[in-house]
Amino acid sequence: MGLNRTSKKLCLRLSVSRHEFKIRKDNRLDSDPLRAAKIALLPHESRVIIVSFIPTKIGAAVDELNFTSLDPNLQQTKKQCIRLFGYGGYGKVELHNVTKDTTGKFWLSLGKLDDQNTLKQNFSMKNMGTVPSFAHISFHAKELFAYANVKIVPSSFVLIPNQQIEVEVTYIPSIDDHKVFRQSSIIMADLGNIFVISGTEVNRGRLRRLSRKCTEKGLEVDEVSNILKEKIQGELMPLDLSQFRESPNSLREILKLLTRNEITLTLEQDPEQTLMPQYPDDSGMFQSLCQDSTSNSTAFYLENSTVPISCKLEPTSIILTPPTKNKR
Repeated sequence: MGLNRTSKKLCLRLSVSRHEFKIRKDNRLDSDPLRAAKIALLPHESRVIIVSFIPTKIGAAVDELNFTSLDPNLQQTKKQCIRLFGYGGYGKVELHNVTKDTTGKFWLSLGKLDDQNTLKQNFSMKNMGTVPSFAHISFHAKELFAYANVKIVPSSFVLIPNQQIEVEVTYIPSIDDHKVFRQSSIIMADLGNIFVISGTEVNRGRLRRLSRKCTEKGLEVDEVSNILKEKIQGELMPLDLSQFRESPNSLREILKLLTRNEITLTLEQDPEQTLMPQYPDDSGMFQSLCQDSTSNSTAFYLENSTVPISCKLEPTSIILTPPTKNKR
């Protein structure tokens, strides 16, 4: 934005040196881009200036938007400019093998909770862009399943252009999870949400550099930046990233360039299922009863205590015969 702080009319020449950056004539997006333009600012007038980045190759581009006075009587004591940064190429990480409804929401079903000790499901992510990109995946359980044992492998990775990676989601249901299903009569439940943050390695590198600067200056760094600044196995940071000389104020703008997706993880229960699988670690839930055959009295032993039986089962025997078919 250009601002005239004086009480006189100010005429300025705007210019850029690299062909990747263009000034929009009359500040309209539909106008022809120019390398130089002239504007006139009335006293205390401000005006938005639009500069477009039009890359012709993959890589970093750095330039300056220079402001020069056209008034010969006005001497310019120091250089007035705005630094411009851009990077040619783009990243586009897509989700595959997940269900997308008409509202654009993503769903992933783990299937039915029956007698299985482990449930698994896969989805994939592919980089449809032209530069290396990253993905960071995390899981946040819903309140009913606050301690759900859900693991995602891999949870952080880098994708080169056209590369696709399979992500495996594993859920190990506990007895508490079974109780939640039975007591609430839930047929299908949301275990929680899988959050996917993706973007280019260039922008993650910029976040890392700016996070370091914020820490050095004692400024607070947001949670997302703290997570993404960590190293990822196989990361591909471009060498020309060093050309960027950004201030910590750019951190918030870079965060807006990241893509965020949310996948709801669901689980179904078979309403006819009444048995729970036996877990080796939860053997205390299942105890066997044995009858004392050395005594005339009817008694059962539960662990080390004797419990008299006060119930009676009728009938004592059932005979089942196979079905027959009569021909006429």
